[in-house]
Amino acid sequence: MVREVFLYGILLSTLQADTVANLPLQRDCFDCHQAQKVSSEFIYRRYLMKYSSKDTIRERLFLYLKSPSQYNSIMPPQFFGKYVVKEPTQLNDKILKERINDYIRFYDVSQKLFIPNDYN
Repeated sequence: MVREVFLYGILLSTLQADTVANLPLQRDCFDCHQAQKVSSEFIYRRYLMKYSSKDTIRERLFLYLKSPSQYNSIMPPQFFGKYVVKEPTQLNDKILKERINDYIRFYDVSQKLFIPNDYN
């Protein structure tokens, strides 16, 4: 029984990793974050703690990615001692908004919460 659960878990994580690797989000966002060793999940959590509203997060991410600066970043000043401010995105507004929505859906904790049917 334990072996089946363990193998199922490995299979599920492999499928999820494969799904993420095929998303345009991987190409347009995660690849750069991984190369610079800046966790996308960490950044999402910072946005969530500061703004809490998904609409505000969308707006702030869009503004930052169109015109990146220390002023409109959520990162502390010491972050920019180690990392440079990114270049403005080359994605058009429609694609950028789609990627931001994908990003929020990917890291949204509320999407992963559920109540089992047998709980009632």
